[in-house]
Amino acid sequence: MSSESSPPVLRRSQLYHWHQQQGAAFAMTGSTLRVLRYPDEQAPALSLTDLSTHPRVGFKGVGTRQWLRQLAIDMPQTPNCAARQPDGSLLARLSEHEHLLLDNLAADAPLPAELLRRWELEQPSQCYALPRADSHSWMILAGADAAAMMSSLCAVDLRPQQFADGSIAQTSVARTNTIVIRDDNHGLRYHLLCDASTALYLWNILLESVTAFGGQATGLEHLL
Repeated sequence: MSSESSPPVLRRSQLYHWHQQQGAAFAMTGSTLRVLRYPDEQAPALSLTDLSTHPRVGFKGVGTRQWLRQLAIDMPQTPNCAARQPDGSLLARLSEHEHLLLDNLAADAPLPAELLRRWELEQPSQCYALPRADSHSWMILAGADAAAMMSSLCAVDLRPQQFADGSIAQTSVARTNTIVIRDDNHGLRYHLLCDASTALYLWNILLESVTAFGGQATGLEHLL
């Protein structure tokens, strides 16, 4: 029997083959592959980026808010609102007792991974972890024209004057159930989370609209 340890399981996006076909440059972070850039990137004013291999985690249950408060997490006051954390990560309150935490993209020690570790150690009462990194794909639409572009795909009015920073809509985008979160930490941006099984379909629809507005798909370097 070999004494060598098994290689880590490689985590790839549901869109990996699409990125590969476009000649994307990848970077390995731990055991995950992330898109850094594409050969024809031009720093567009409107961009669509796949973040599906970035850390995120959900927690649900009547004990969730009490546990998160004990960890000094900044809490959204009402459902369908998000609160930015000191490290730039985002805590979205999806219902009375369900929360979703999104990584800040640049952290060396991502808060979602740290909270999941604490949850596994402490097993807080009536608080259950949800594997959002497995169940949902994550994309981000960034640029001043993002709301205008989304107007033909989503019935919710996402214009900045109607849909404030930190607002959440759990709605349909191109006939796909999608969580939309506005996040202006680095300019106008919308996080889009959909069921992993619909990722390629939604990506293609969004990218077609982005291209019509003069934008393009970009890698992580563009966002950072």
